[in-house]
Amino acid sequence: WRWNGAGAIYGSGDGAGAIYGSGDGAGAIYGSGDGAGARTIYGSGDGAGARTIYGSGDGAGARTIYGSGDGAGAIYGSGDGAGAIYGSGLGCPLLSGFSKNGIFSHLVTVSEPIKMNL
Repeated sequence: WRWNGAGAIYGSGDGAGAIYGSGDGAGAIYGSGDGAGARTIYGSGDGAGARTIYGSGDGAGARTIYGSGDGAGAIYGSGDGAGAIYGSGLGCPLLSGFSKNGIFSHLVTVSEPIKMNL
């Protein structure tokens, strides 16, 4: 079943709000979202502002949980942008790593991983 408009459910949707499939627009859930502002859960999001959970997000401003995020706000992985948590982050602010702006420069290591209730 295919619906290329907004709110496609259980199929491949190229518009916003695709659920359980491949969505190239914003709001793809459980699949791959490659567009700007895509929200991908359990997959890969490569667009700008992608929010990827349990996967990889390579776009600017990506928020990646349990994976690798090269944008801002990466959580539990490697984040080269601002707000990386638990990984290697070149931006600010950074917990458990290195911070160029010096906010957490005095606290660069922790003994246990940061546990967050997400």
